[in-house]
Amino acid sequence: MKKLKRIHPEDIQQIREMINSDLKQFVENNIKTRWLRTNEVCEQLGISISTLKQMRSNLQITYSRIGKVIYYDMEDIQNILEQNKVKRLN
Repeated sequence: MKKLKRIHPEDIQQIREMINSDLKQFVENNIKTRWLRTNEVCEQLGISISTLKQMRSNLQITYSRIGKVIYYDMEDIQNILEQNKVKRLN
């Protein structure tokens, strides 16, 4: 029968901290790339802030609000671009 190696509690704690650090970094990177602020959306769509505000009022674009900051989902922005794509006739 094989002899099992003992894992020290300090090693477990170190592994736990490494996993937590990697997970935190992963979540932060995904939030930064998934959610856009107003100025980023205006720049990407080539529209003014007032046009974006009108799109929100008309329910043409979804958003999330935390305090005074409004965030837009990158996937929703890409869908809007796809829906408004002008197709070329051959």
